[in-house]
Amino acid sequence: MSDMSQPTYQELIAERDWLRNRVRELEEENARLKGKLSNVVLGKRQEPSAMLTLSPLEKVELFRSLFKGRKDVFARRWYSRTTGKAGYQPVCGNEWDHQLCNKKKFKCAECPNRQFSPLTDEDFYKHLSGKDEDGRDVIGVYAIMGSNCESLPTYS
Repeated sequence: MSDMSQPTYQELIAERDWLRNRVRELEEENARLKGKLSNVVLGKRQEPSAMLTLSPLEKVELFRSLFKGRKDVFARRWYSRTTGKAGYQPVCGNEWDHQLCNKKKFKCAECPNRQFSPLTDEDFYKHLSGKDEDGRDVIGVYAIMGSNCESLPTYS
């Protein structure tokens, strides 16, 4: 700069050109890094459009790879059309089995016959399909693995 207070016209043009060039370089780098990130997430050296050609099982495997949590228990969303309330609760293999499940006598958390259901590919598939209009196919995973849970099986 010729003067400390104001740059010349040529200096302003040069700085503008440099900034435009730098923006273009950063946009190109951003696009390149996004492509690399897509490849890392997919776990393969493929274009992001490869998601369109994945089979349902491959999509389930991809989804499972993005989360880590317990596979011996999971929650499913429930919804009551009567009250409009919704929430999540652990899935029980004995639920609605009239010999083992007495909802009038026990709350699920206190039931002596409670048997957690393991998380399966079918549960993930139903979650990803999202066909239940009330969202009752939505699942939640238990990702908290405390020191007393280290030996529990996890999916990844």
